[in-house]
Amino acid sequence: MIDYELEYLNWKKRQIVLQQKYQDTPPGLTPEQAKEEEEHLLIEWDDYQERKRFHITTGVHIEDEPFVGRLEKLETIKRLFASGTRTIFLSGIGGIGKSALARTYGKLHAEEYDQILLWSYVKDLEQIFADDEQLGISNMIYSQNKYRSCRRYARDKYDKLKRIANIERILIILDNYNRLDDLWFDSLLEIQCDLIITTRLSAKLLSEAGYVAVSVRSFSCDEDWRNFYRLYAQKEPDGQELEAIENYRKSVQGHTLRMKLALCNTEKEWTKERIARSMFSNYHLIRDEIQILCELSYITLHGIPKDVYLLCTKQSSDSLNKLVNYSLIQQHTDVNGRIFVSLHPVIAESVQSMWRPSVNRCIGFLQEFAYYARQSWYRTRKEDLWFAPQVIALLNQLPKPIACRYYMYECLATFLLEWEYFSEAEQIVLPLYECVRSYYGEKHQFTAFMAMRVATVYYDQMCFDNGRIWFTLSYNMYKEAKPENNSFYAEKTDSCTRLARVYEYEGKYEDAHRCLDEAVEAMECFRKVTEEADPERWRYGRMRLQYTYTRRAWLYLKQGDIETAQRELKIGINMFPLDEFNRLEISRPQVSIYLAKREYEKALEAAASDLEVCLRYQGESVKMSMGCRERLGDALRALGKLKAAEDEYIRVLSLLQERYPYRTEWIERLKQKLGETF
Repeated sequence: MIDYELEYLNWKKRQIVLQQKYQDTPPGLTPEQAKEEEEHLLIEWDDYQERKRFHITTGVHIEDEPFVGRLEKLETIKRLFASGTRTIFLSGIGGIGKSALARTYGKLHAEEYDQILLWSYVKDLEQIFADDEQLGISNMIYSQNKYRSCRRYARDKYDKLKRIANIERILIILDNYNRLDDLWFDSLLEIQCDLIITTRLSAKLLSEAGYVAVSVRSFSCDEDWRNFYRLYAQKEPDGQELEAIENYRKSVQGHTLRMKLALCNTEKEWTKERIARSMFSNYHLIRDEIQILCELSYITLHGIPKDVYLLCTKQSSDSLNKLVNYSLIQQHTDVNGRIFVSLHPVIAESVQSMWRPSVNRCIGFLQEFAYYARQSWYRTRKEDLWFAPQVIALLNQLPKPIACRYYMYECLATFLLEWEYFSEAEQIVLPLYECVRSYYGEKHQFTAFMAMRVATVYYDQMCFDNGRIWFTLSYNMYKEAKPENNSFYAEKTDSCTRLARVYEYEGKYEDAHRCLDEAVEAMECFRKVTEEADPERWRYGRMRLQYTYTRRAWLYLKQGDIETAQRELKIGINMFPLDEFNRLEISRPQVSIYLAKREYEKALEAAASDLEVCLRYQGESVKMSMGCRERLGDALRALGKLKAAEDEYIRVLSLLQERYPYRTEWIERLKQKLGETF
């Protein structure tokens, strides 16, 4: 393209030379006139060159701002730039202090740069290059007649900036850039400058993508926090005030923005809604991603195993991983290598403020979570150590139960009962029973089921009289109720077997046999309605039929009919395949049968195997494990290994006195065995 202005200036220069050469002609110039014309031409030439020269006009002088701590991060940035790294990401959640860290670095090292640019990422990088407020270059202004589109203008400015960066040393601070797929990003990296990018993308994701990322978290040094308190509280807190500040710091996990607002007493100006918007700004979250955040807002800071969460939700692992990469979800690995996910308390509060996740919205996840909790009996205690605080915290968050959702609350109560949180379980099941009874009436399947759960809570607490009353009430309700669903017959089986167990302990063997016969009859009805129509439900529920035969075996054993007890137990064990823990639940009478038949070696082998499995799943301080250990002691005593038997009895006795001092009959029985042994 011809530069006509340049051509014109060069023509004028040639004219002056010619006119001075032919000064005697009419168009000629005297030396004085030529000198004057040259001065005018020089002014025009300087003006032309200035208009054609490009330099940055929006470089900033970073003002002083309050800043303490993170000296090691500033040193890390300095060291990385000195080593030749040109692009550094500062990664962390919103409000943790990434932007202040980047600006402070710019302030401390301003003399090392010719220009410092502060860019705020909103839509895309093209918008920044086209924006004269964020990137101003002399002699450039957008004109539709000249550029036709902002894209062409942005490209022209980018080229000029790239050219300037080859001459001047530039630091660009790009704030709040939370993506890696911007079409201009690779072009930005081609500019020969130092680039600091603050982002909420995880440092792990950035490192895997080949970038240098510095993770920015809460202050790790107490001295930094003390300086922080002095800076924003304008004094040195002490006593109760310091204790209150420290407690608040723990509750927000040292979130810098929340701590600053609290210390400056300006949190009212920053409403929860405003903080929430700042947490989620620049994210284009879709419905499924918002749903994940809402569901995890019900989980405490300790977190939930990633595999368990995905099992309990309809959301995809891709959406979950995306939120982890956005730093909206925390992820950590425990000592066993299990990955846990949770929300930072400030993120959780912002989710509650932004979307107000109700039980209705998250009901699918909550119900599956509760159902998973109910199955803890079939998992090892080690797997579920994280579960108890989550269940208790969830129950504190849930509203008063309504009848149509009673099962969710019952599942959580059953978990607490299995983990021996007896009083907590009782506080749930009694109001839940009243809620169900008042809604469905007394002659209803659901009411009968809840009566059975109340009975179980009392019975497991050794309140046998109350337990018997409620088991009898549940049994009578099932006899009068009509089936509401196919689970009716399985539940009725449970009610019959549990009442049979009460009768067995009371020595009422005929009543116990009658209840067990009814249990078998109910399970045959359950098989009839589910085995073909709903095979999954049948596979889950059929163990009740096996357990009924186990109860029969115990009953015949107490009556002294060893052969019938063995036959009943064999039928139950071989009826359907079982995993090792469920097999233990069914086969426990076998040790006592071997002892009664004087097959002591078999008894010892079976008792040792039972105890090993039970310890692995339940730990040694639960009653089931103690029962297995006592039977191991019985087998050892029968074989004459009295010292080994004494060790087992004493171990059980000490655990009982520590954990279950109210089990006086069991304690006395062990004392008697110890007395008989020696």
